[in-house]
Amino acid sequence: MTSREQPTTQEAVRRIADGQRVKDVALDLGIHPSTIYLALKRHGLPVDKTAPHRVLNPQTNRHIPKNTEHPTTTEAVARVKRGERVKNVAKELGIHPSTIYLALKRHNLPVGKNAPHRVLNPQTNRHIPNTTERPATTEAVTRVNRGERVVTVAKELGLHPSTIYTAIKRREEATDTPTPPGKKGEGNHRCSDTPAPTTTTTQSRCTTTEVPDLSCCSNDSVSSRTADHVVADFSLVPDTRVKTGRGVRLSSTDRLVIAQGIKERLSTRQIGTKLGRHHSVIAREINRGSTTYLDPDTQEIKQLVYNPQTAHYHAQQQARRPKERKLDRPGRLRDVVVEYLLRYFSPKRVEQRLLLDYPDDKSMHISHEAIYQSLYVQGRGSLREIIEEELRQREMNTNKVLIRGGKTRRPRSKIAGLRNRRGWVVGAEITTRPPEADDRRVPGHWEGDLVIGAGGQSALLTLVERSSRFTLLKHLPDDHASSTVVGALQEMIASMPGKFSTITWDQGSEMASARKVIDPAECGIYFCDPHSPWQRPTNENTNGEIRRRFYPKGTDFREVTPEHVAWVQDELNDTPRLVLGAMTPYEKMNEVLTVATTQ
Repeated sequence: MTSREQPTTQEAVRRIADGQRVKDVALDLGIHPSTIYLALKRHGLPVDKTAPHRVLNPQTNRHIPKNTEHPTTTEAVARVKRGERVKNVAKELGIHPSTIYLALKRHNLPVGKNAPHRVLNPQTNRHIPNTTERPATTEAVTRVNRGERVVTVAKELGLHPSTIYTAIKRREEATDTPTPPGKKGEGNHRCSDTPAPTTTTTQSRCTTTEVPDLSCCSNDSVSSRTADHVVADFSLVPDTRVKTGRGVRLSSTDRLVIAQGIKERLSTRQIGTKLGRHHSVIAREINRGSTTYLDPDTQEIKQLVYNPQTAHYHAQQQARRPKERKLDRPGRLRDVVVEYLLRYFSPKRVEQRLLLDYPDDKSMHISHEAIYQSLYVQGRGSLREIIEEELRQREMNTNKVLIRGGKTRRPRSKIAGLRNRRGWVVGAEITTRPPEADDRRVPGHWEGDLVIGAGGQSALLTLVERSSRFTLLKHLPDDHASSTVVGALQEMIASMPGKFSTITWDQGSEMASARKVIDPAECGIYFCDPHSPWQRPTNENTNGEIRRRFYPKGTDFREVTPEHVAWVQDELNDTPRLVLGAMTPYEKMNEVLTVATTQ
């Protein structure tokens, strides 16, 4: 069933019927000429020979070619008609034999049995095989027709059961006689010992449709998805069975059978047997195509009613391609996704954050894969162009729509844990750190490091809390000597009294005087093993995100203002983290502190 024709297309057809040119009308109304040609075909109006190749021929339902037949092909057809062999003609003229076979088919000339498999049989519209049937297959079909089981025959002859089924089906099509049904449960699910349904004629106001009569079936079992009073509308379009992949979609006639079966109170298994389909296909179709109705007496929603006409229409609408994606149309969802992506949130973070912010609004839910497709798969009008335009307006880097992932860390160093000559590390190794700092349940355990600027002249001090991923940044534009770094650490600890239990650092010399200045009772300082950055993974991941989102490698922090560093700190703490269940570090820190104070 097709959708109603657009008013613009109707206007175009009317103007073409009045004698105007298709090209002029299409340009005037802003539609494609192919749309007008197809509308002319639907209305039964003549189509010009100059129509594009996308227009279908009403008689053959095939595309109208742009070009006429090649002269070489015409000559080949003429020589084959005179009795020459296709193989010799193709070799002499330098064309492929399939080209000649297809031309013979177009001219309604007989095609030999040795035609390649790419040639279609005009009667069955199937490929003509270029090899004869194997003797083993012929023997297998003969034994199955005598009543033997397909599985047993296939095992004895070393064939696959599908080979036998295909051969049986091929003979059935060649003779136009149905295959005798086998025993119940054997082989092909289309074979059954249940009698075939007869047909009754149901008349409606517009059409007369033959509907299979299922009265021969018993009413022993009733599906849970049935209605007592089902009035099926049988005024449907002609049967259209569409092959998709390895299966076949339900046609309009199949849906008529389902509606009649529901009216007869048959189970999904009984209806599936009549249609030769699995019962789960029938159950899903009833579930998709059913609607609720109101009881006229109590005005309450009672049962599901299956309407085959409505179900077939919705099935066709669902099968239309290409489909409109969620982010194709303007709306609140696209605005929120664009805003998150402009903050360099990953699509996975966007997905999880939307689930957290809008738990009951399914219109605001979208998968990260759909976001990736909107960014990279679509062509004109894609989400990527919208984001790039926003980046230009905000004077940001348009080449960085999404940040890339971090690098994979190297295996553990072989010298990790060996005796170290750095005096400030002795006695403060990571192995001496309290065990509660490892499980991330207790807040107050931090990891720190420096992000060095261009030329090693400036730096950015970063501290990350292990349980909440809360981040503190300190701007060091002049130097990153030990006295400067330790002084900055003291200021950061003083800004959050009682929130620091331990700080884990690498063995850099900037922390040489930390244990002498910072009171161990106020905050313990611990150092990782040499070449072991994975011992402070939270800080390493945060530093990598700072590099990717805000300060690329080579940034001179002398040119960065403290206000911008403060903004970066707020942005990091307001970014949803997947490891926190899409919560932000701000929200997680408040939750952790609330739990800690109540215990």
